Amino acid sequence: MKPHATMAEKAAIIARAEEHNCKIHLSDGSERTIIGVIGNVRPIDRDQVERMPGVERVVPILKPFKVASREFKPNNTIIPVGNYDIGGGELVI
Repeated sequence: MKPHATMAEKAAIIARAEEHNCKIHLSDGSERTIIGVIGNVRPIDRDQVERMPGVERVVPILKPFKVASREFKPNNTIIPVGNYDIGGGELVI
């Protein structure tokens, strides 16, 4: 979604996907929102979705584990465990 997409614009995309019985994975970041659509997306007209208000672009991810892919989540995941962060720039043993 575009950086300043409204809640109504996001809801319209989600509703379109849910009409086709797709599941939604919403990643609402500080700069932008990514709406992951999981399921059979073939009946959804990609060009029509790209023209909807608030949509920056539609990126098909054809690999398995798409929710864990860099296309879906470009930043590293850091998990705090006690006093340590796992997944940061330091080695934790």
